[in-house]
Amino acid sequence: MTASPDHHEHGRPEEPLGPAVDGPGGGTGDGEEQQDRSPGPGAKPLIIGITALVLVLAAVLVAAFLTSRMGASGQPTDSPTPPPPPLALPLAAGELSRDPNATSDPDTIDTDIETVSATYQRNAVPSLVVIAGRPVSDPARMLELVQAEAVRPVQNGLCGRDAESGYDVCVAVRGNVSALGVGIAAQPITDIMDDTNSVLAAMEV
Repeated sequence: MTASPDHHEHGRPEEPLGPAVDGPGGGTGDGEEQQDRSPGPGAKPLIIGITALVLVLAAVLVAAFLTSRMGASGQPTDSPTPPPPPLALPLAAGELSRDPNATSDPDTIDTDIETVSATYQRNAVPSLVVIAGRPVSDPARMLELVQAEAVRPVQNGLCGRDAESGYDVCVAVRGNVSALGVGIAAQPITDIMDDTNSVLAAMEV
């Protein structure tokens, strides 16, 4: 007897149909959309190339930054040096003192040199006029500016005589600041040098 097409052979049960499997390897629907969104074989070299380009640009920027920090010799450039404090004479130095209310008008012995001056007293008697100049690191230069005569070394500086006034003058140097002391009390030249050194040592330079 021939079996009907609507029946299966005896001993082979019907296998149930499972649900469609989602994912890149099987089924339809969302799996196909996800598969379409994944980068194709040609996209990976493009991503690698962009990453390499970013790294190269970053290296170039770092190199440019470092170069801007270097001088022409290849050494790091020094930061700008802050300006020195204003040139000012102390109110007191040893036994000397000056009037704090007296203005210190700049001298015009040389337009390239910053100068300041003051008259110091000892026991209320005017004793020393001090003219400080910057930048002047050579004491002979300071004596040239006042046209001093009979210049000679005394202690750690130079002394001479002001041709115009006849007063003895001495110059002491500290760094790029020179102090010229003019003795106006007929004191010995060594005392002028000592007092000039005292004023210079009390200055903030």
